[in-house]
Amino acid sequence: MLRSACFASLYSATALAATLHVPADHTTIQGAIDASQDGDRIVVAPGIYYEYSVRFHGKAIEVTGTDPSDRDVVAATVVNAESQSAVFRFTEGEGEASVLCGLAVVLGSGSGIRTSDSSPTIRDCLITGNAAGQGGGIYIYGGAPVLERTWIEANSASGRSGGGLFVTEYARPILRNCVISRNQAVDSYGGGVYLDRDSYLRADNTLFGCNTADASGGAFYMYDGSITLNNCTITKNVAADAGAVMSVRWSYMNAVGCILWNNLPNEIVLDDTATPIITYSNLTESYVGAGNISADPRFIEHSGHSYLLGPNSPAIDTGHPLMPDGLDWAALHPAYGRRNSRTGDMGAFGGPGAAGWLAE
Repeated sequence: MLRSACFASLYSATALAATLHVPADHTTIQGAIDASQDGDRIVVAPGIYYEYSVRFHGKAIEVTGTDPSDRDVVAATVVNAESQSAVFRFTEGEGEASVLCGLAVVLGSGSGIRTSDSSPTIRDCLITGNAAGQGGGIYIYGGAPVLERTWIEANSASGRSGGGLFVTEYARPILRNCVISRNQAVDSYGGGVYLDRDSYLRADNTLFGCNTADASGGAFYMYDGSITLNNCTITKNVAADAGAVMSVRWSYMNAVGCILWNNLPNEIVLDDTATPIITYSNLTESYVGAGNISADPRFIEHSGHSYLLGPNSPAIDTGHPLMPDGLDWAALHPAYGRRNSRTGDMGAFGGPGAAGWLAE
């Protein structure tokens, strides 16, 4: 009888899960969230929703646009805070089942998204035009949020900074197949990302490009923070010092299969910190490590992506020998022919995680 009762309870919980539509069922996203319960799905139609400080209230729900795989639909499904406050706040212990997907998050003041001791999943979103003293795009305090196929672009910060992301207080975020670009640290540090207070960021198959810092750390600034980069591309970031990575005070960096190219005025600057471990990577400034090279990666644009490897790139098939590519580029693009085997390429579009660029 106990077993039957358990199955009945599980069935009832599943059967009660609902799909709520905005604006058809509820005029606001917050109204739909307030009316939802764990397991529900809230589908937001394209349009502009003037809302701020939208909260999940700890619920295991999905708030999604109608077609997260279509970048045009995502860009047309806008949550606009009109510089009143952050657009979304995850502060009530949300976990990975609290999902934000397929929305454009714009004009947040005090960050586009703020998380505090929470670990939501943010997938296929565009986070742009937001500003804060710390973490213009996303502010992460503790917790372990997961970001997948999310564009964090053209945000700014002017305090301790982190134009794209600010990561602090033992936070452990994971980025997969994301783009962190054109963010700015105004008169400060970490145009793309700022980490401190024993925080750790892991990025897989992620592109960090064209971020700027008026002080140091164009892409990354670490002050008692650490990063692990697997098949990432860090290019065209600019700062007064350390265009790619500034590492200060007990900070660590491990990178495998990455490309660090054309970051100005220099790439990696260490200040009283451990020596980075960089292997099977392509760097403008030659760096000692197994499999490292220093050669023009010959970037091209194709299929809506920037910084793909051109057919004759020296970064093709020269990534970690035990990490094959997740995508068969020779099959996807005839120009590669036999020049691109399934052996791992360097950069954001190589290695096993490359398949993650394709929306599920």
